[in-house]
Amino acid sequence: MFLHNLTLFLPAAVAIFWAVALLVLSFRVDSVKYTVALFGLLSVFLFATAFRWNSTYETKILLRALVLLQFAGPCVIPLVWLYLRQIARDNKHPHLSLIWIVLPAVLGTASFILYQTVGEDVLVRAIESIEANPDAASQYKGTTVSLFMKWTMIVYPIVVFTEDIFIIVFLFLLAVRRRMRFGKLRSFFFRGERITTLQLNASVIILIFALYYITLWLPNDLKEANKWIVEISAILTTGAIFFFGYVSLFNAKETITRKEMRNGFIYNYGTETKGEVVEDMLGNLLDDAEEEALRMVRARLGVHDDAEPDHPAMAAEAIFTTVAGSWDEDGLLSRFQKLMQEEQLFLQPSLSLGDVAEKLNTNKTYVSKMVNNTYNLGFPELLNTLRIDYAQQYILNHRGAKQEEIAHACGFLSASSFNNIFKKLTGVTPKMWLAGYLQKEG
Repeated sequence: MFLHNLTLFLPAAVAIFWAVALLVLSFRVDSVKYTVALFGLLSVFLFATAFRWNSTYETKILLRALVLLQFAGPCVIPLVWLYLRQIARDNKHPHLSLIWIVLPAVLGTASFILYQTVGEDVLVRAIESIEANPDAASQYKGTTVSLFMKWTMIVYPIVVFTEDIFIIVFLFLLAVRRRMRFGKLRSFFFRGERITTLQLNASVIILIFALYYITLWLPNDLKEANKWIVEISAILTTGAIFFFGYVSLFNAKETITRKEMRNGFIYNYGTETKGEVVEDMLGNLLDDAEEEALRMVRARLGVHDDAEPDHPAMAAEAIFTTVAGSWDEDGLLSRFQKLMQEEQLFLQPSLSLGDVAEKLNTNKTYVSKMVNNTYNLGFPELLNTLRIDYAQQYILNHRGAKQEEIAHACGFLSASSFNNIFKKLTGVTPKMWLAGYLQKEG
């Protein structure tokens, strides 16, 4: 019984953990006030639910949990709505949006006042009397006890049902407008592709709601006879809430990959993997950096805006004319160049040094040294240079293509990443580059 009770309270405990953790770790993020409020209220709701789903507690405790549930329940949906709007960068009429919180809070407060007016002892006796003999309900007709019962069994369900309909419609419209597809989730989890943080948040929220309502709608007799059903639901909900909290750490980003989420723990590396991990993080930071941030970094490094880059973008043909005899002895360089030139391996999204090393049947360190010594470029720089060279040819052959199409065709995970790297290597945006080319051509 102890383990059963402990399992039921796990979701509430994890929600409390993330409410505190996000307040500490994400205090600079714009959405933090909504995130912390949502997890805090969710913990209260789940705490009350844990009591309600275990009938072994005495009536007084179950009654208190019911009142707590009536206060927290109607407030969860509005907070979810405000939270998703914040992630979607939809800040229209923020003050009017607060009405969504005020009205449910008023209903919850009214329930508490009614509970205090009737008196806990009176309600306990009435509930126990009605449970023992349903006909006893008639003696409370027209009393404050009957009013509390109507509030609990009629008003509260109507309010929650109305909110549920609203949030279902809202999520449907959001999915349509933002082009959320299940395939994007599958690609995110199994292929490491990029997904919007909005879709990731919305998906896990839907999962939490689905687990709760599936369990709620099951017959009480079935749940009492098979306690493992509620336990499994609690464990799955705990996992979903934990993932929800972890995703919330990255709400400042519009899009995210699994690799970027792993790099969220900046110093999570060993002595042998430090270089590769830091290299990945620097690449991610460059993708996210605005022009002002890059200017400040250049100024700190003593590099002026008009300075020429150390490694300007080079055509693929020019790169692969480089010969390094010491690396050709075992054919490693020629096999590497074949992968890049003939098989165009650089067009694969999320291509890593480890992937290349595996195809060459060698280790990452050996390949990294070969690339550095041969081309005087790091592996990510070489990849980006080859991709931008390919992108220039693609733009010329597909002049009506949109930037997102070009980015995916050239191995980039997002249009923003492609645009930033293109500008970094060429000094201009793709559109400006094409305009300049056409001007020279014309």
